[in-house]
Amino acid sequence: MPQLGPLAALCEGYRFDSLKFNLASRDMQRLTADAHQRLHLYEQFAKLEDQGCARQGFTSKLWETESTFLWPTVMKSPAVFKSTLSHVPAH
Repeated sequence: MPQLGPLAALCEGYRFDSLKFNLASRDMQRLTADAHQRLHLYEQFAKLEDQGCARQGFTSKLWETESTFLWPTVMKSPAVFKSTLSHVPAH
């Protein structure tokens, strides 16, 4: 089949963006699942702290790190992933 000029370029661009979207979607799902799993761990850390198996304040220090460094990254990730897609309309 002969090349269709501009149409072929559009199709290639669509395939490329579709691949990027699928990768970004997969990565976003992993990032969200990891964050959710970490949240569940805080309940376990608090129980260990209550049982005397961890120093008092251990859980709150971990949460401070989570809320200062990790959650901002999770919250910004949709915009970062969206910016990697060249054909997503801007709002």
